[in-house]
Amino acid sequence: MEKSRHIRRLALSFMIFLIIPAGPGETRVVFQPDTKREFLFKIQRTRDADEVYFDILLDDRGDLKLPEPIVTYWVRHTSQGEIEPLRWAERRFAYGIKYLEKRPDFVSFYFVSNRNMAFHVRKDPEKQFRLYAILDDMETRVTDIIIFFQMRFYGFPNIEKVEIYGINPETGAKVITILYP
Repeated sequence: MEKSRHIRRLALSFMIFLIIPAGPGETRVVFQPDTKREFLFKIQRTRDADEVYFDILLDDRGDLKLPEPIVTYWVRHTSQGEIEPLRWAERRFAYGIKYLEKRPDFVSFYFVSNRNMAFHVRKDPEKQFRLYAILDDMETRVTDIIIFFQMRFYGFPNIEKVEIYGINPETGAKVITILYP
């Protein structure tokens, strides 16, 4: 009985984090007019049409802009394509990233929701910054990530699987890796 009440209280407090807008000091600037940015990848979700975009910020020389080389934001297709920053709870528990290494030509990070898989951003042979990860024991250029959800109690999503789409940089072959929680 006590455990059930604790779970309900925890679920309610987490849901409140998701519906309360970011407080003072929590709003991240999504677009900086004086900064060059390039699309890196996006996370699609089966839950709805909204997507989380990840862009890289570049300086005047075309190097990654430090100290924050990657910016994340929502594209709310369910709200006429509105663009808005991730909320605090979304950055802290789901789609946020933690940097492992940052240099003007290389960034390594992991998602706060999965510390077991590192991703890195570097230039490809065409001198374009791309996202890479080790998938099935080989380096893969990541192009898309799709999260498959099933809703459970209290509106909490249950992640059934995550599909990571990419390209083998050596052969050009398409690669799909499926991760199960």
